[in-house]
Amino acid sequence: MQPAEYRRFSEGAQSSGTYWQPALEEEVGRLSLQDAVELCVERAAGALAGRYGDGGRPWLDLTGGFDSRLLAL
Repeated sequence: MQPAEYRRFSEGAQSSGTYWQPALEEEVGRLSLQDAVELCVERAAGALAGRYGDGGRPWLDLTGGFDSRLLAL
């Protein structure tokens, strides 16, 4: 299986897909480390605020991958 890929099994059926896959942004690769970190934190915080800004309770799966560790921070 590839990263972020899932498989679902039910009686007589099976399906698979990808939770999400990040897009490559070449301009981010040209940023300094500090600027890239600030941009990533800004975007992650914005995504969480957009999803849970209405007072919903945020959660994440702690898989031990880099993405879940970053969001947990």
